[in-house]
Amino acid sequence: IDELISDPTLQPDRYTINLALIPFLHAQRRDEIWHLLEKFYHSNMSSNNVKIITSGFEAFLNTLVKHGEVDFAREIFESFLLPEPMRKIRVIESKPKQRMQLSNEVKVMKLEATSYSTKDQQQQPPYGALKRPSPSTRHFNILLGGYSKSYQSALLRSKNAIFQDVNGTSNKNTLNFESRDDEAVSKPIDHLVEARKAYKLLDIMLEIGVPLDGFSLSSLMSFPSTTEQITALWKRIEPELNTDLNPAAYRSIITAYGRVGDASSASVVFEEMVRVCGNRGRSIECWNVLLGALAYRRDGEDGSEVLDVENAAASQMVKLTTGDSTYVNSDGTSNHKIAAFDNFTTDNFISLLHRKTFTEASIVILETMRNGTSIQLGTKLMQPPKPNSQTYCLVATTIANSLKQNSELALQLFQEAMDQGVTADGRFLNALLRCFGDDINGALAAWKGGIGAAAAKFEPKPNDNKQQIINRGANLLAAYNGLMHVCGRAIRPDVALRLAYAMQKTAGIEPTETTLNCYFAGKRLALSMTDEFRNFSFSMNQYESLLSVECTKYSSKDKRRAGDKKIRIIL
Repeated sequence: IDELISDPTLQPDRYTINLALIPFLHAQRRDEIWHLLEKFYHSNMSSNNVKIITSGFEAFLNTLVKHGEVDFAREIFESFLLPEPMRKIRVIESKPKQRMQLSNEVKVMKLEATSYSTKDQQQQPPYGALKRPSPSTRHFNILLGGYSKSYQSALLRSKNAIFQDVNGTSNKNTLNFESRDDEAVSKPIDHLVEARKAYKLLDIMLEIGVPLDGFSLSSLMSFPSTTEQITALWKRIEPELNTDLNPAAYRSIITAYGRVGDASSASVVFEEMVRVCGNRGRSIECWNVLLGALAYRRDGEDGSEVLDVENAAASQMVKLTTGDSTYVNSDGTSNHKIAAFDNFTTDNFISLLHRKTFTEASIVILETMRNGTSIQLGTKLMQPPKPNSQTYCLVATTIANSLKQNSELALQLFQEAMDQGVTADGRFLNALLRCFGDDINGALAAWKGGIGAAAAKFEPKPNDNKQQIINRGANLLAAYNGLMHVCGRAIRPDVALRLAYAMQKTAGIEPTETTLNCYFAGKRLALSMTDEFRNFSFSMNQYESLLSVECTKYSSKDKRRAGDKKIRIIL
């Protein structure tokens, strides 16, 4: 690449530049990246190859975003693709280097004909006579997708900062995850910064008239943290969409409502999705997303709240049609419920969920799917799909999140799944075991009574494909991690340590850091519910230390320890 750059007779194409982006970034050679991009842009503009420029920058942005360089991708996007009034003038300081010498000490990149040499200016027409490349929906979507991933990563880091102590004590300076106001956050948290960048990008997108699509909406739905914010964003975006919402976009809205604890609105969106998308909105994925919305549990909730689907439906419809969620008549009465939901009857699907707890609603949906009962969605009857392993996993997760001991319900769910021929996926069995709460004896009995055998039976066989053989033991390990969570809920590190030994001796699998984290996650949950276990004897801490040793042994597959030296100690 260096030879290509140094040769003035050769022009690097988009494939060469795309391959050079990440190595040059790692080598701190950003100034040369700008030079290559400018050269690519001007050479194609002179030939009026607008499509090549557009597709080339799609590839450049995609490569940078995949490697986590979203901000640098945004700089490139704003410098080359935005309309002239919005474009940025990039100043690149070039230091003397042996690999490449730029002609000027400071290079100013102006996207105009004056940035060419005198010879180039004579050969190329003025830009006013050419059609400048405009940003497309695809360009914006790449950046929005990158901000969505950065937001999720930053949010996870912010939440983990609360639990710095491995024994479960939280940080006294609790972060306010709900605030989106600049004044409410004295020092911006990382994930809020990422959200603001995405919202500013949306402002630019709407200002220059670039249409949004389903992927745009799906990415943007990662950022709102309240029901009002989700509805306001949906209302703002919907008129700008170039097509009707597809099932993937509706699923993102359902997930967003579920994430903020508003499963009632999620149920309403599910019904609208089926009505608008028809058969495409009736797949098992769509039903599982609704169950996933029920499975969310916000901090401090115990799962005892009931769904007020009827009022949520009326409020949601008013917000999307009139823009006012507090609309009343002149006489002080409100009739928007009847006007907006004429079809709300006892046979309607969402009426089956009304006044149900999260657990009850998930069981109702599961029974509807399992029995194949035709239900009314809008004005049509629909045959629901048969449940799969993920369906049962989500129902079990909802039951586990109720924070009550539901041993009998978990065993009944397991037996029904096995009778239906559902795959004994490790994630499903993990959720089932967490339904036992702190009943460690009951969980161990269930393990010996069939759950453990079902987990082992689903492991890949020798004649399976190579990738499954590599992941051999993952299903059984996931199920064991559910037992570890129960040990944490019961504050029994002694039992957890014996389980770690049993995993290696009887099952032939090594406990991992995830196994240890599952134990401490259960312990944190137990400590947050009661002060009964605040004072531990030193022997329990010893068990936890031994458990930590067993779960963090040296592993040749751990890339973080790839550079560590192995020392053999002979006694």
